[in-house]
Amino acid sequence: MNPELKDLLALAQRGLANAGVYISLSLALLGYSRFYRGKGDMFYNIAFIVISITMMLLALKVLNTLLEHLHKFKAKLNEEDLKLLNEFIIIPRVLLYILISISFFSFFTLYRELKQ
Repeated sequence: MNPELKDLLALAQRGLANAGVYISLSLALLGYSRFYRGKGDMFYNIAFIVISITMMLLALKVLNTLLEHLHKFKAKLNEEDLKLLNEFIIIPRVLLYILISISFFSFFTLYRELKQ
């Protein structure tokens, strides 16, 4: 295995870990916002939803940047290493699409709460 590929995979794993932290915080804040729903204190509910969406957008940015960096270094790899990297790239790409779906529901939740 090429040393550059090892470095790229280490970068990718670290990027996924960082995105995981943002995702965990985002979903925790979204869950915490439910505590304030229907209790007359709409400000906290809305604030936690907005912060949750912001954290989700940061996770999307981390994953997008990771994918850009991985694609940038693909030209330097031989065919065997390129195949391994392409198999690994599927993970952040699928996670990116899942986060876009979750973000849609978060925006819908914010819309619903603002509408009340």
